Amino acid sequence: MGTIVTISGLPIDIEKVVAYGLEQTLYNSSLVDCGIMVRDSEYDALANSTGTTVIKL
Repeated sequence: MGTIVTISGLPIDIEKVVAYGLEQTLYNSSLVDCGIMVRDSEYDALANSTGTTVIKL
């Protein structure tokens, strides 16, 4: 089991969250690479944006 933090009373395994994020990034990139998805300004804006990460350890 990885590092567990609690967010809003829910236990979150940080390693699983990071692995999921990387998996989804690779999946989305493969959709663009094979032509199923097409990059446009909205896609680029979402891909280049940063989210807010709050971790209370």
